[in-house]
Amino acid sequence: EKSSNHLIVDAFTRLADLYEAQGQLRGNNQRFRARAFRVVASFIDKNFWHEIDHDMVQLLRLQPSVGKSITDCMIELLQRGRLGRLEELEADPDLRALALFREAHGIGGATAVRLVRAGYRTREELLARAEEAKLTPMQVKGLRLAPELAQRMPRAEAALIVDRVRRAALAVVPPASVTACGSFRRGKASCGDVDVLVAIPAGGFRGCHRVLCRVLDRLRADGFITDELNAPAPIPPDPALPAAGRGYDSGGEAREGGGGAAAAAVAPAFGPNLNPEGEVPLYTQEGFDENEQAMFAGVCKLEGEGRLHRRLDVKVYDRADEAAALLYFTGSGYFNRSMRFLAHKTGFTLTDRGIWPCTRVVTHLGEELKIKTGPRIECTEERDVFDVLNLEYMEPHERNVG
Repeated sequence: EKSSNHLIVDAFTRLADLYEAQGQLRGNNQRFRARAFRVVASFIDKNFWHEIDHDMVQLLRLQPSVGKSITDCMIELLQRGRLGRLEELEADPDLRALALFREAHGIGGATAVRLVRAGYRTREELLARAEEAKLTPMQVKGLRLAPELAQRMPRAEAALIVDRVRRAALAVVPPASVTACGSFRRGKASCGDVDVLVAIPAGGFRGCHRVLCRVLDRLRADGFITDELNAPAPIPPDPALPAAGRGYDSGGEAREGGGGAAAAAVAPAFGPNLNPEGEVPLYTQEGFDENEQAMFAGVCKLEGEGRLHRRLDVKVYDRADEAAALLYFTGSGYFNRSMRFLAHKTGFTLTDRGIWPCTRVVTHLGEELKIKTGPRIECTEERDVFDVLNLEYMEPHERNVG
């Protein structure tokens, strides 16, 4: 069951999205109304640790950005659990078509508005007239896959997908640890997508990127990955490295860019931190940038009749970042925001990379800046992050909040 805070934040965010969509579609100016609901949703999301009740709603009226219309919506949500004006907007056929088209990968807001204005209302109609609607091949594919990707998968199927990624990762880096995150790790019976975290020793961004590319080569080779939504750039050949640094196929021939799919499928497993020839480290601290991320977002499909396409995210992190990354990608989203909020209030900053002592200053322009006042606090497991914040440890299944 949703908390009252999450109920309000979710409803106001959806309402803001619908007002913005209505303004784009019909040319009426709804951006100020949309902004009012979005500001309040953000304020509640970031600043409320305790549940909002009727008394607290009355206090919120003292905030300059919270008017009577907004507090009336809060009271309606607390009393009925739903919001009349939200239901009315979601029933609008034009807005429903707009939301339907935007679900498809490759169709953004402007394209969706163009399609609705042109009279399209269903996915089937749009696919049948794709050429006339001037859709790109990626947009057509996104429309076709949307119904499958919208279906939740049973936990057993998610476990098979995780196992495929685990085998590919361990073939590339045997000392890696591979963990399923998201709703799977929180013990849910079904999952909307599969999130897999791979942690490698002393990786840094350059090493994590290279390892991710090698893992993806293996998953592409047998057709497991069918579509790529956001993939890392291929490993470029590095003329400064000896040929061994570029990787080898099973015949000992150098393969540029980390190897093609066929080469990756037959390449021997790498040692703990060596390429097949043992001359150049596969992963290294060189080029490390804490703001870079080695991540893949795409679509996969298991073999077998009746299998559906499923969303797959793979992240590769340095082992030193594993505890914070595991906490971050396990979720839930509301739990994560609560943890970051508490860190903020107790003088820390918490990210997917770790936790640091931090202070915040406000510039003359009114902007808040975070300044780290010390080195990252070493956390080898999730429990250490809870200890830093003086919290009792919560098992993953206890984090299904919001």
